[in-house]
Amino acid sequence: MFGRRRHVATVVQAPAPELSAQQTFELLRGAVSGLVGAQGTWTLVPRSSEDTDTIFHDLKADEIARELAVLLARETAALRGETPGEIRMRDEYAEPVALPWEPAPISIWADPHRATVTDPVELPVRDADTRLVA
Repeated sequence: MFGRRRHVATVVQAPAPELSAQQTFELLRGAVSGLVGAQGTWTLVPRSSEDTDTIFHDLKADEIARELAVLLARETAALRGETPGEIRMRDEYAEPVALPWEPAPISIWADPHRATVTDPVELPVRDADTRLVA
């Protein structure tokens, strides 16, 4: 009462548990060896000059990186005692609702004044003797 003030105690948060460098290495080594190790599902072949399948390599590299990132996120959540829900790495894979640009017309009229939707089109008058040949 007399000159006493309430003091709020400072809260010191303990650092969240993290994977050590050795644990991270062992996790990644196990995942990579399951892909390209001695008993893995893929083999490593040195690239040659005839190799032009770069799209496949880019897609596979993205898939491997995504699998490793999800593995690390799952193990980190388990270490912290959290229950990992659905882990999404990127939101850019969601399909757009509409095109972000206005597409150009596929065809255009040769004479836009002559071929309008609201006005009738005048055809040139031909003689009866004129034959059309394809």
